[in-house]
Amino acid sequence: IPQSDDNFKFGTGDFAIACWFFCADFSNSDGGRYDRVFMLGDAFNANSISVNIETGGILQFRWNDAVISETYPISINQWFYFVATRRDGILYLYLNGDLQDSDAFTTNVDNAGDYAFTLGSERDAAGTSSLHGSMSGAQVYNRGLSQAEITQNMNAQRSRFT
Repeated sequence: IPQSDDNFKFGTGDFAIACWFFCADFSNSDGGRYDRVFMLGDAFNANSISVNIETGGILQFRWNDAVISETYPISINQWFYFVATRRDGILYLYLNGDLQDSDAFTTNVDNAGDYAFTLGSERDAAGTSSLHGSMSGAQVYNRGLSQAEITQNMNAQRSRFT
């Protein structure tokens, strides 16, 4: 994905990031703190948004190093459809089409768009915090997705992952 792309400068506007992922373990054996699903930004604690899987299987959406929203624990060796979407200043997290959490998130994230968008790893190529598993069907939208759109997208791809 391009190093710097205006398509990832969401500002305070709506956006959505979606993907299917499968986590084989939560060990973080590569020296990182998390299994990283995606990262957009400069560094883990400055100008970045990311989705990480904690050792206990908690999926977290973070701005810099602050947890904005999180899901219930996930299982290993199972495919999940994940969506983080911001609509009208509220961040919504979905797993398999079900709303897991919602929180106010009006922060301007334009600075994160000045850097690489990475899937399954950190931005800095340090080789840490890699996802121990697989990903498929990643999508980035410059608008928020409704519950109906999330369900429709998930159902259109579900047979490949069950």
